[in-house]
Amino acid sequence: MNTNLIKSIQNLKLSKLVSLKLINKINHLDDVNIPKVSYKKEDLDNFYKWFVGFVDGEGSFKASFRKNINLEHSRIIFSLSIYLHYKDKKVLEFIKNTLKLDNTIHNINRSDGTKRCELTISNKKVLSEKFIPIFTKYQLSTKKYHDFNIWLKMFKLYENKDILFKDKYDELLVLKSKLNNYEYKHDDNKLDIKINIPWYIGFMEGEGSYSLKYNSNFYKFALISELSQREESIKLFNFLLIWLHDLSPDINCPSFLKDFLNHKVKFNLKSYPKNNKIKITLSSIDYFYWVYFPNIIHYNWNSRKEVNMTLFLIATIILKHGLHLHKDGFHLLIKIFNYINLYYPPYSISSFKNDIFKVLALPPIYNPLHSQDFNGRTIGRKLKSKFISFL
Repeated sequence: MNTNLIKSIQNLKLSKLVSLKLINKINHLDDVNIPKVSYKKEDLDNFYKWFVGFVDGEGSFKASFRKNINLEHSRIIFSLSIYLHYKDKKVLEFIKNTLKLDNTIHNINRSDGTKRCELTISNKKVLSEKFIPIFTKYQLSTKKYHDFNIWLKMFKLYENKDILFKDKYDELLVLKSKLNNYEYKHDDNKLDIKINIPWYIGFMEGEGSYSLKYNSNFYKFALISELSQREESIKLFNFLLIWLHDLSPDINCPSFLKDFLNHKVKFNLKSYPKNNKIKITLSSIDYFYWVYFPNIIHYNWNSRKEVNMTLFLIATIILKHGLHLHKDGFHLLIKIFNYINLYYPPYSISSFKNDIFKVLALPPIYNPLHSQDFNGRTIGRKLKSKFISFL
């Protein structure tokens, strides 16, 4: 292990296991490092949880009628589809390989010029033997929960050979009218939400984002993690707020900081009625450093969003350690700012990979055992004007 790597681990004030996992995650960062994970049979439980969270964000249950003049010759094509940006095609390949599917992943050129890729499963035997058991055991938590149950009811009714198609046609049409219908009001009391970290990661990979903001007028950085959905998922988002709040801090977190994190950190849930959207926003560097990453770092990410998450993690450590007030730390943050969330970044991660551990090995300017607000007031304000003059 090289010297900078050792110093980077020593500078973290987190527990040893968490520190090692965080640094290991950063050490394996590259532009196309996703997905690398292959799940052993005994670990598939976490994959299924992740997959259900990902489908909660990106999946769609469909039932397409193929009507014939002779009604008894009519049929319904049932399917599960996942559509992604074509640069995320490896995620679909990963899902396909893990679930041992023989489906073809299709590339789609849309009329607006964007390129997409699609994985659609419509084989009834595969749906019945692989996917229905997954979504029955590992419950969906968004509106997809209701869509799946309507879809499943249609599937079972259609497959019931004891009932003639003409005798179940009207009921199938009624069910079809409710499927993927946002105007239909479902009973959320039936939705028993149970959140776990693999599900959350899958959902974040589908619907979440990690951003580094930079105000060049004030040389100020901010970290923002957002998760958005349609307003129909308000029950889930209220549960998510509680779940995020109740995550346990790292065992090395000082008791006064635990109290601060428990009572002072805000978890913002905002509604956007015009767009029919709701959004959870997290922005506390203390929370990211002491709570968020120590919890999620133990689980696998399976999409390119792991690159953004890892860059966000690096930015968290730099800001928490006050290394944005060092010229090398500042310039590394600018590189991350210009790279994160871009499908076509201006440079490769390899061009600044060595800079990452060079910066993380620097002695912290802030005391990580104090709150970010305290460090900013007592240290940051004194150093900032001098630092800016050297840029």
